[in-house]
Amino acid sequence: MKRYTTLSAAIALILGASGAAFAAGVADVNQDGMGNTATITQDMSDATASITQTGKDNFANIENTLDTAATESTIIQNGNSNFADIFTYDTDGALGTIIQNGSGNAATIDADTALAVTADIDQLGSENIASISQWDSDSSVGLIVQDGQNNDASITQSFSSADSAIIDQLGAENYASITQVDGGGNEALITQLGDLSNADIYQSGMNNIATIDQEDSQNTWAYITQMGEGNEASIVNQPISDNVSASIDQEGNLNYGLISTFDSDGNQLAITTIGDGNSATIDVDSSFDTVADIYQDGDENLADVWQYEFSDNASASISQEGTGNVAMVDQFDAMDSSASISQSGGDLVADIMQYNVANAADVVQTGNFNDALIVQTGESNAASIEQHGAFNSAMIDQSGNNNDASIYQSGAYNDADIMQSGDWNIASIEQIGSDNTASIDQSGMGTADSPNTASISQVGTGHTASIIQTGGPGNSATITQF
Repeated sequence: MKRYTTLSAAIALILGASGAAFAAGVADVNQDGMGNTATITQDMSDATASITQTGKDNFANIENTLDTAATESTIIQNGNSNFADIFTYDTDGALGTIIQNGSGNAATIDADTALAVTADIDQLGSENIASISQWDSDSSVGLIVQDGQNNDASITQSFSSADSAIIDQLGAENYASITQVDGGGNEALITQLGDLSNADIYQSGMNNIATIDQEDSQNTWAYITQMGEGNEASIVNQPISDNVSASIDQEGNLNYGLISTFDSDGNQLAITTIGDGNSATIDVDSSFDTVADIYQDGDENLADVWQYEFSDNASASISQEGTGNVAMVDQFDAMDSSASISQSGGDLVADIMQYNVANAADVVQTGNFNDALIVQTGESNAASIEQHGAFNSAMIDQSGNNNDASIYQSGAYNDADIMQSGDWNIASIEQIGSDNTASIDQSGMGTADSPNTASISQVGTGHTASIIQTGGPGNSATITQF
């Protein structure tokens, strides 16, 4: 699986910062044995501290405090049941690195009231726990890399700006959590490759970027929550995974969210955005039994749900409240699919397109200047559009067998079109208002027992209604105008 440029840049930053050319103090501890303990405390700038332990049941601690700068702390442990801790306080330009190779290891790096602090924890083995805490530390980088099983990683950055947090896990039963609170311009990345992986990113602030990438995972869930203004992206990619539960929750302005799954079954996908100028996209490919749900509350929102190619039993739902919203659901080659869009406001546009058999589509709009389009190609399709307000336009185009279409409009200057091509179609248009136009065109092989049925009911003045039926005997057409 490819590594992101953000991860490569962070590793290059860590490697480039290592090796102080002119160290004011150098402390080096090497231990080879069992049950060893090592502690280094430095209160000076341009200091270098290193602890290397080989054996079992080791403990290592390095502390840098009191207005220091350009310090470098390194702990290397090779063995089992090791614990390592690096603490940095009131230090600028500090580099802390913990490398553990073995099982049952735990590592912690704490930075408080610091600037441009880089924390790196690398663990190779099983049952590892890694934690990085950066408090009131601006322009800091936190990196955790774990390769093994039963790993747990957590990065917390509070009251900081322009910080980056990266967690990379390879193995099974991993858990990763990144929390960034009250900061601006923060960036978080979680990459997991293995089984039973979990991920959680929480951000509070402005201009945040969060990414979760999971692959080949079972019983996987991924949560991203962003609160603030100007958030750029929240992305969840989960290919070749089962029972995926992915959720993106954004509250603020100018947010963007994307959830993408490939070859995943039994997925629960949800995006919730509250604010202005939000955009949400759910992309599903070659997946079974997937439920996609998007809810947006605000202005100028855009929502997209795509489920295509071998995505059977797919269900999609979009609900928008506000003005200037656009919602689209496209399901291709999705058998037994269902799609629903509900919009409340003005200047709304809804689009549902489904191809293959046994599809169902439903659009409900309330407000002015609404436009809805449903296109279904296949067998046993059903479509329904309901609009409330003025200047609405609705169109249903179905090609296949046993289709059912219904349009209800309430208001003035509404326009409705239903086109069906297939056998035994049923179409109904009901309009309330004035100067409405309704048209139904059916082409099929209706019979006397199962006829094609078309009905138009208009209440008001200045209406125009047209029904065209071709294809065989037994068709029924009814136009009622009051």
